[in-house]
Amino acid sequence: ARALLASKHHVVISGRNFANAQPLIEAGAIPIHADLADRGATMDSCRGVDAVCHVGALSSQWGRREEFFAANVSGTAAVIEGCRRHNVRRLVHISSPSVLFDGRDHLNLTEAAPYPRRFVSEYSRTKKLAEDLVNAATDVPAKRTIQRTYDGAVSVGGAARGARHSCAAASLR
Repeated sequence: ARALLASKHHVVISGRNFANAQPLIEAGAIPIHADLADRGATMDSCRGVDAVCHVGALSSQWGRREEFFAANVSGTAAVIEGCRRHNVRRLVHISSPSVLFDGRDHLNLTEAAPYPRRFVSEYSRTKKLAEDLVNAATDVPAKRTIQRTYDGAVSVGGAARGARHSCAAASLR
């Protein structure tokens, strides 16, 4: 979002709590209050932009299965539907290396690495289900990308744990 703002793009950030996003807001980002569990608000947050970078999740070691599913799976479904409804040209989905963790150390994994037979947490299981949704969304008028990065490395203001920021979007016109 910082780079887009520096390049004079219109940037929208969506989430529940913007305490750590104040530098982005001061630089011109438009905050939209929306929880990933709120389907309508999440879809609406995709309006008027060309690209959506979906970085949101409920990221925690423990929690209720329903809450992980609502944020990580249903929230991703709402982002995808928002992209469809608002003709977003590009969707970048940020996933997690947790989807590949099987209890053992790994080195130099690629996107071709298989998913584990059992997931170590509801977080990793629901992030994998979200990847499935993104991969199946072949009708989305966007180039879909899944990037697995260290959890917390890309959140707004660096506050990923439970942040539920649904997207940072930009008008590239």
